[in-house]
Amino acid sequence: MPSIRPRHALIGTVVYTVIMVAALVIPASPPHAQRGYLRDIPLGRRLVADVALNVAIFVPIGWGVRRAGSTSLLAAVVLAAAFSLGMETIQAWLPNRYSSLADVLANTLGATAGAWLASRYAHRL
Repeated sequence: MPSIRPRHALIGTVVYTVIMVAALVIPASPPHAQRGYLRDIPLGRRLVADVALNVAIFVPIGWGVRRAGSTSLLAAVVLAAAFSLGMETIQAWLPNRYSSLADVLANTLGATAGAWLASRYAHRL
């Protein structure tokens, strides 16, 4: 089986990231009052589901950034965290989206897992 080349990983990561940007700005709820920048943290079952989803959707970003170039694990995580913070900042200004610090932390955790997996298992791809 041929290995995944950095160029292919880069193209895949860019395509996935563009899809994620679209998904993160499309209205997901009715308009609501602004509640502050990165302040709302959902509670209960919603928090568990929200964290799980955010971790899962950022694993490919961390994996792709780490795999696409010669970036270190730390650089891949920092890039993904900056992307997450940027998206949450944009969501804070959209009337149909919620911005949450919990999302930034979960996204960063997912990107960290993805970058670690790319480091750990890159030789098998």
